[in-house]
Amino acid sequence: MPIKINLLYFLLFLLFPGLVSAATYKIKSYHTGPAGWSLESGDYTTMHRSKLLDPTYFGPTGIVNDVQFTINNVADITAENLADADIFVAMFPYGGANITTSQAQALKDFVDRGGSLIVSVDGSTVASGNTLGSLFGSVGFGGGSTGGSTTINNTTIAPELTNGSFGTVSTLGWSSNATTQIITPGTSTKIDTFGMVSVIAPTASTGSVVFYADTDNFAYGGIHYTGDWQKLALNLFSYSAHSTHTQAVPEPFSGVLMLLSLCVFWGLKGIYNVK
Repeated sequence: MPIKINLLYFLLFLLFPGLVSAATYKIKSYHTGPAGWSLESGDYTTMHRSKLLDPTYFGPTGIVNDVQFTINNVADITAENLADADIFVAMFPYGGANITTSQAQALKDFVDRGGSLIVSVDGSTVASGNTLGSLFGSVGFGGGSTGGSTTINNTTIAPELTNGSFGTVSTLGWSSNATTQIITPGTSTKIDTFGMVSVIAPTASTGSVVFYADTDNFAYGGIHYTGDWQKLALNLFSYSAHSTHTQAVPEPFSGVLMLLSLCVFWGLKGIYNVK
């Protein structure tokens, strides 16, 4: 007996929103130094946070429509605090405390089980970069410049980072800060000529790692978080979400699920002689 087509359309209408909704990725963050650096609630990171939580940027109808975020700050880097994170942001701004060896190992374990890690350091916290770097293939920090610019010269290690949904990044400049740089990339790959950012690409089982040599340039809203720095940071979070292995069903497959549902629809149409 033929089935009215309206019934099948109604069922598909109920099914499709679940297929195209963005997966929610949990960002957890840790910082040393003033409370203003909190990615969840700090004054310095207001602009950064507002973009990450803006549904026109990340969400079902956003520029990146398969990802949306929640942000929570943690008081310490521990296995317990990392257990349900998808992306972890560790910021060690100028004047803040350095990472401990136990905290560094917890971050290494987090990446090894599929989480994506973003780390920023500064001149007085260069030891944090080196402590972590020793666990991630001898990445070494030092040197630096209080002003200058850099050119993106590696666009293949992480294409979504340098030419992603929020635009192409070619050069980056700063008039102050940048008091350190990535001197020895180790098993990471520098994406720029100065050594401001380096990347360890994800594998089949591990997440990505992105090192920033300056926390201000990474997150300080209004002063440095503008222009190409903002494009890079927004591309970074999209890249980090797509690099994790923490989601049960990676959301990029929603398009495939939609196609499968259409195949089911047309199959039912043929079987039941839908007019």
